[in-house]
Amino acid sequence: MGLHGVAKVSCVLLGVVSAGLLVADGPEARAKIRITKIDLDGGFINGMVWGLPEDKVGDYVVLVYVKTDYWYIHPDHNSAAGIGPNGSWECRHVRHEGDEPSWIAALVMQEGDPRRRRVQFLDAMKPVAKWRMSYRKNYIRNVPPRPQDAKQPAVRITLIDAAKELVRGVVKGVRPDQLPDLVVALYVETDKWYVHPYRGMVSEMDDDGSWESEHVWRGDETQIAALLVRRTAQLPHEAKDLPKSVASKQMPYPKGGKFQAEGEVRK
Repeated sequence: MGLHGVAKVSCVLLGVVSAGLLVADGPEARAKIRITKIDLDGGFINGMVWGLPEDKVGDYVVLVYVKTDYWYIHPDHNSAAGIGPNGSWECRHVRHEGDEPSWIAALVMQEGDPRRRRVQFLDAMKPVAKWRMSYRKNYIRNVPPRPQDAKQPAVRITLIDAAKELVRGVVKGVRPDQLPDLVVALYVETDKWYVHPYRGMVSEMDDDGSWESEHVWRGDETQIAALLVRRTAQLPHEAKDLPKSVASKQMPYPKGGKFQAEGEVRK
């Protein structure tokens, strides 16, 4: 029996939401979703959603689809997970030996949108946001990583283009389930360190750890720094020394406002 043929199983709301691919216009265009855990032993999938207007979160749900020959709603055609006040969601997961999907996806949909049991292409659903990942490579069995497998988080600046008002970089050594809890903050130094480009501004990371930020060039910058910090961190607008971070990269500000790391492709 395929995953699309399981008995009705309800999705349970808990409270986590995640980053994903942008596919909408309007205020909802900032929405992102991420699957943060697939627990085979516990029988659930959960994740995080953010970027929806706070007063409209209750108007949206999360639909999970798995791909075998087609994309099938999971675990059954009536399944939908509510989004908690903190953006979290959780859905029951049913696994069938010998019939595991190759891909799994989570879609943010409006509550009243039709829930199609089977689709060939996810974009046909017109989701507000979506997240897709390899099922076989990414499911988690509650086994902690071995110490020798652990990598230290690191953040890099790969491109500075003052003319295009852009700074780009990448974060390494962070597991996919950790990404929703982290953001990148930019600081530039003149007489002090100032958060950049505006007070309270931070950058989200894509699933591959890449990030980019708007850049406002003043011409008196001496150094620039990218800080990987907790989403809940209280960052000072200005400081003599850089605030504490999970990881950081500090470098002299490039002459002329142009820097491109080796391997960086200018878009």
